[in-house]
Amino acid sequence: RLRLVLEYMPDEELMRQLEKERNKGRDDYPVRAMWNSILAGIVYQHETIEKLRRELGRNGQLRFMCGFKGETVPPAWVYTRFLKKIINHAEEVDKIM
Repeated sequence: RLRLVLEYMPDEELMRQLEKERNKGRDDYPVRAMWNSILAGIVYQHETIEKLRRELGRNGQLRFMCGFKGETVPPAWVYTRFLKKIINHAEEVDKIM
């Protein structure tokens, strides 16, 4: 299911906007990987970011599908900041959904 969502989600404009905002900032956790992991949390019904993070830590295949390199899982504060950015783009997110 996740593969279909990632493949067919019309999110390219949102990703371009978020990547443009990041500009030359750190790229420890790429925008696309963060977004994909949020979508994975929705698809697999993880009620909290902590549950999603635990699953990412346990499941290397899921990390790979989302676009994370290696075994590193983004800390909770990275998700907090990312979700704030997503909220700032609520209009674009509404177009996607």
